[in-house]
Amino acid sequence: MAEADLLTRIAERAEVSEEDTERVLEVVVEDLAATVRERMGKPLTVEVPLYFDRYVTSEINRLSGQIADLEKDVAQGFAELRGEMDRRFGEVDRRFGELRGEMNQRFEEVDRRFGEVDRRFGEVRGEMNRRFEQVDRRFDRIDHWFLGVGVPLVLGILAIIVKVFFGP
Repeated sequence: MAEADLLTRIAERAEVSEEDTERVLEVVVEDLAATVRERMGKPLTVEVPLYFDRYVTSEINRLSGQIADLEKDVAQGFAELRGEMDRRFGEVDRRFGELRGEMNQRFEEVDRRFGEVDRRFGEVRGEMNRRFEQVDRRFDRIDHWFLGVGVPLVLGILAIIVKVFFGP
């Protein structure tokens, strides 16, 4: 594991990916091996332990298992989230339904009260019309009385005035 840590540290320091770092190191090692071979006169061989392929395979299997577990955990988390969202949206729908019902009830109450106001205005209008008709009848009686009594009286007073001041 020290080699993987070394590769990671070199990649971080160089601010490049681990794959790029690994490729560069392969070239450097090959050049170094060629240089050493030239100086020593014999080929340089790198020994790979016999169990290395089994180690890589076991690491790949372990990582595959972890990825599968992670996928399962993520899927379960999304399922729980979806259920929670459905529950909360259901609650929001229920609250909106209650609010809609309450608003409809209040609008019906307002409509009822406006109907009551309209009825009262109708009653007041009817009462006002009735009283105006009474006033009209009184004025009609005064007109008749004035024409029946007042005009002959005024004419009589005028006749007396004319006779007193102008007459034989």
